Amino acid sequence: MNSNRRQRPAFSLLEVMLVLVIIGLVMATVSLNWLPVLKRAQFSETVRKVQSIDQQARLTARTRGVPVRIIYGLEGNRIQFTRISNDGVETLQSFDLPEGHSIEQVLIRDDAVGESEYVSEINRFGISETLAVLVVDGSQEKWILFAGGTGQSQTFNDSSQIEFLNASDARQK
Repeated sequence: MNSNRRQRPAFSLLEVMLVLVIIGLVMATVSLNWLPVLKRAQFSETVRKVQSIDQQARLTARTRGVPVRIIYGLEGNRIQFTRISNDGVETLQSFDLPEGHSIEQVLIRDDAVGESEYVSEINRFGISETLAVLVVDGSQEKWILFAGGTGQSQTFNDSSQIEFLNASDARQK
């Protein structure tokens, strides 16, 4: 009776397990290579968000004709954008930096920076002092230079390109 049965070609259990192990090794290698890329992308997004808050604050000051503030938290790793009015201070936007990201330094000219936070005053025309903010995440750091008169921002990898700011005014946390 067994002679009438046709044997179908099939994979043995060992062959299937070997293929699964190879697929697992390939996936592990790919995920390990993507981890640094994802960290860089998240850090770049944090830098863009800090720049965006400055742009939004200046736009709000110009369009509403009211002074605004950006509060850079050097210890709490929070940035707040507030509007100043006759009724008091209204928080328009708040951004908590992702875990591991922080604002380490704020460099300005001719003014002292607070120990735990720095408040950047933007007048109703969208003009503020020129300042540089250092954002770090442990393995990466980026300086963001905000031009006070124009509001344009530019990023740098080291502080040598922003030497014109008086380094003696820098306060580290």
